[in-house]
Amino acid sequence: MVYKMNESIIVIQAEATKPNDTNVVFWSHDRGTAKLRMKLVRKNGIPQSLPEGTTVPIRLIFKSATAEGGYGKHDYLATIEDRVNGIVSIVLEDNILGYVGKVEGSVYIDFPDDRSLDTAGRFTFDIKRSPIDDSTPELENYYFNGFSQTIDKIEKILADGKQEIEQKIAESETQIDAKLKDTNDKITKANQDVATLNTNIDKANDRIDQTNQQISDLGKLKKMYSNSIDFGGHDYSGRPNLFLNLDFSKLSKNASAITEPPAYVKDGGSHFVLDFSDASANGVDRSVYIPAVGRLEKGATYIATVPIMSSDDFSTDYGASPIYPYCVSANNVVTRVTSLYPDNSCRGKWGFIKKTFTVPANVSDGEFTYFQVYSTKGQVGKLYIGYDIKIEKVTSTSDTATPYQPNLLVEPWSIGKVPLGDNIKDKGTVFPIKTRAYAVYSGANTEPYIAGQKYTLTMKATKPATQTFNVFLDAGTIGVGSMTPVDGLTDVWQKTFTVSQANIDAGVTNRLAIYQVPNSSVGAVQIDWLKIEKGDTRTPNISQFKYFGEGLKDSNNPNDYSWDITPEYTEKGLNDSVSLTEPQSVDGTKNFLETPLVNGKNVLVEEKPLPYEAWHSTGTEQTGISNKARLIIGPVATTIGAKLNRSMKENPLTWNSGNWQATANRDCTLLVEGLVRYQFGGSTAGQYGYITFYKDDAQTSSIGFAGGVGINGTALQWKQGLHFSRIFALKKGEYFNITFETQDGKKLDFSQINTLHIMEIES
Repeated sequence: MVYKMNESIIVIQAEATKPNDTNVVFWSHDRGTAKLRMKLVRKNGIPQSLPEGTTVPIRLIFKSATAEGGYGKHDYLATIEDRVNGIVSIVLEDNILGYVGKVEGSVYIDFPDDRSLDTAGRFTFDIKRSPIDDSTPELENYYFNGFSQTIDKIEKILADGKQEIEQKIAESETQIDAKLKDTNDKITKANQDVATLNTNIDKANDRIDQTNQQISDLGKLKKMYSNSIDFGGHDYSGRPNLFLNLDFSKLSKNASAITEPPAYVKDGGSHFVLDFSDASANGVDRSVYIPAVGRLEKGATYIATVPIMSSDDFSTDYGASPIYPYCVSANNVVTRVTSLYPDNSCRGKWGFIKKTFTVPANVSDGEFTYFQVYSTKGQVGKLYIGYDIKIEKVTSTSDTATPYQPNLLVEPWSIGKVPLGDNIKDKGTVFPIKTRAYAVYSGANTEPYIAGQKYTLTMKATKPATQTFNVFLDAGTIGVGSMTPVDGLTDVWQKTFTVSQANIDAGVTNRLAIYQVPNSSVGAVQIDWLKIEKGDTRTPNISQFKYFGEGLKDSNNPNDYSWDITPEYTEKGLNDSVSLTEPQSVDGTKNFLETPLVNGKNVLVEEKPLPYEAWHSTGTEQTGISNKARLIIGPVATTIGAKLNRSMKENPLTWNSGNWQATANRDCTLLVEGLVRYQFGGSTAGQYGYITFYKDDAQTSSIGFAGGVGINGTALQWKQGLHFSRIFALKKGEYFNITFETQDGKKLDFSQINTLHIMEIES
């Protein structure tokens, strides 16, 4: 295909700039051949990569006396020609070539995770009339939607009608009149159907988008883990609840610890009651507390929702009965972040009082936090407070509250989106740790730190309000920052950090230390438990999840998942009944017309082949490799079949003799993940290094981006440990290779795949 083509550089930036005059002129006769090609780059010149699922809308505007606001619009979805280097293009529709004058374009990016941006890149070009087209009418359709063909359909009806009329002019005046009427009827009907067509097209586009998303997600089942699947009949469509799961046992007459509440506080099953007619309430101010509520993020905004009812004889002096949903006690000074009050809407009937509030950025962590209901001694009647209290984090003070749901982060659920991470903390440490020392914890992890690896530290601990927990990778000289509270959990703190190569070079090995700072005001600290795990996600401090759920959509609603028992929990239950290592006699059913049982447990196992899964050892070290070099994998170290002594399906991939490219033996869906080592040098190194999977020998058909590293600077240097991972489908006969990509003309000193895991995924 022959195109008249221009290529422009679109710089993604926050600053407003004058449109880039491309000096491009397209002519009215350039039908189907006028192509605009753009390269999207960041301010530093690095290409903007476009992951799978990303779309690039482009809007063209031009002056039009008949258009609303005086400007016509053409909207396009650009064709993505090169996802890695951010190259996109559009071919101008024929109907815009009827315009004569200057056209201004703007470029946008919509990412698959609902993020979007205006590149701020603006450009202009001109359209002129070709001499051969001097009789072509000027542009009448001032709006074009790339998704809609409605205008095309109407134009075709008009064109057909016009052609028929011209043919009949020579026949007779009567026939002309008949055809004119027929054509006008078609136009009238088409105009009447425009609204319906647009509505149907919008619905169809929505369905297409949903279907494409579902197709994209096939083979990528989302997972959730929990210790209980008794989720009840709650509405989980809203935001998570960060407040305690309440019952009467959590109420107290003290703010700092749970003690028996006052006698005027009574349990109502689904609520508690402050009964001011009780003798214990006579002549005293009244308070009931809920201690040990989870700390909230400083500077963040929340909505508190409290179910409430007052008796008919309750005083209308509502200001005398405030409710404080979040209080912080620090050095005997209490900060009540916000307050709520009963009102007439809940007199004699249940209702809700709600309040949006922002936690001050400078508020202390405090020694303890609590919820308080207060009333002056002059109040009469009864005040009812429901146990279904909710505190949820929002992004704006204009957000509204969502329905109640229990806090799923705590027992009995301890729900999470990823499997439990292994705790690599010092195994010799005994908890709880009680200390008043400057250094509150120091231990040697069970494995050394890895350069480039992220780690997450979680700790349940109490401390003085004046102190902060600071984390170090040695004896107190290489710090990685301060720990912050975990929303929704009580006295739980976390810190995610990355160990750099510079840390390793400076002598960091496997030690982690925590100090309470400043050292001039140290106080009593108690650490109940501590967990260090690889990755940037905190997982609960439990031995195993009992259940796992699988679903098609990434949802926070546990009812969107299909739940089953985790193999780890099943194995533990079996091990409790039958030793897996020692000889043992067990009672079982003798009548095998029944299901074979051992101590009441089903031991019948269907021996069908396992899906293929293998782990590869270190691959070949490659030196001086350039852009689009294919990496060499290592030999198979073990398989899931060998590990479990079970039959396993054949490898769906056949690797070539050089072990740098494979051919699919059958249709399959694969998870491929591993760690590759990069050594960048000086002038030969680029600003980025990607891992991309390809499914053709020519490396033109990309499976997708699998991992990468980059720098906002001149060039990458030194060793980089890069994790790569992707789930994808292959058809029989398609190729698969693991490819290094960087800037043209740049090279790596050397590269080597350290580990490789390939697993076939079956529904």
